[in-house]
Amino acid sequence: MFEKFTDRSRKIMAFANQEAQRFNHDYIGTEHILLGMVKEGSGIAASVLKGMQIDIRKVRLKVEALVKAGPEMVTMGKLPQTPGTKRVLESAIEKSRALGNNYIGSEHILLGLVEEQTGIAWQVLQGFGLNTRKVRAEIFDLMGMETTPAEVGMETTPAEVGMETTPAEVVMMPGIVEGMFARAISNIEPGDLVKINMDKPSWHEYFMMEACVVAARSPDNNTKHGSIIVDEEHLPMGQGYNGFPRGGKVDYPTTRPEKYTYIIHSERNAILNCTRRPKGCTLYVTGKPCSGCMKDIIQSGIARVIYGQVDSAMINEDDWKISMHMAKNHGVELLEYKGPSPVQGLVQLCSYLKTKGWG
Repeated sequence: MFEKFTDRSRKIMAFANQEAQRFNHDYIGTEHILLGMVKEGSGIAASVLKGMQIDIRKVRLKVEALVKAGPEMVTMGKLPQTPGTKRVLESAIEKSRALGNNYIGSEHILLGLVEEQTGIAWQVLQGFGLNTRKVRAEIFDLMGMETTPAEVGMETTPAEVGMETTPAEVVMMPGIVEGMFARAISNIEPGDLVKINMDKPSWHEYFMMEACVVAARSPDNNTKHGSIIVDEEHLPMGQGYNGFPRGGKVDYPTTRPEKYTYIIHSERNAILNCTRRPKGCTLYVTGKPCSGCMKDIIQSGIARVIYGQVDSAMINEDDWKISMHMAKNHGVELLEYKGPSPVQGLVQLCSYLKTKGWG
């Protein structure tokens, strides 16, 4: 059951086991999960509680006031789960699936707790004014999602990667962005232009724009690609662009196809630049990953790839089929970015910052 749990979620369950032993209980109940969540103290679940002005120390005190210690006994090892705990974890898995996530995070467990309307954990959370609707809305806000699935359940999910947008005119302004991606901009039809909410872009919009900025560093005169790897809490882990090996005298060929032997793709550079192994992380990349990069993605443990369409016409279709086959075979989620153009978003961002007095 725990193979898709994030490190934080596994810590929560390990702490729950410890809390049960501390109370001389021979089972793991929902109250122990809540105590484990408070003890772990980070991640989206803790951020939700703090964002709703709830002091997590008071949550612990409230639980401890309601929980009675068991008889003097020594409980060792992994304790069994109560039926309520099993329902919470099953609900967490369902919520993750409904949201289109391929991991079980602390936020999914919290949703499971507030929906399990029995037990001490629900009693405590309800006492602090939490309910499914409020928790869900706060989670969606922290995850950068613009719309919340229907209150009845979380069965509705965004149809595509990228949030719903309204077509609108985007102000074009000359400058470095157009210079970097002149070909990509020229391929955008006027009717396809949509406006990114610059007051708060979605996470997908934000990281695709960032991948485009990273691509600007590429020395490749034909195609610039950028990649950025982020963890389940949307924290950047590594980034990279396509280019030659670092250092030394750069006298490699720069024309196709001679350059291909020497170029390191942006996906591989991002993986090599990661601060730790990116297991379970998401890779944002400006174009489709080739089969060679897909092997690196699989080996590194990356769980999801969200790719753009920069120079997609240059991709070898047979090689792309191999990438898709490997991704499916190894459980890597491969998603095409369907949101507003990140290139146009950068142009729009320049205009937006200018209205705020930045240059």
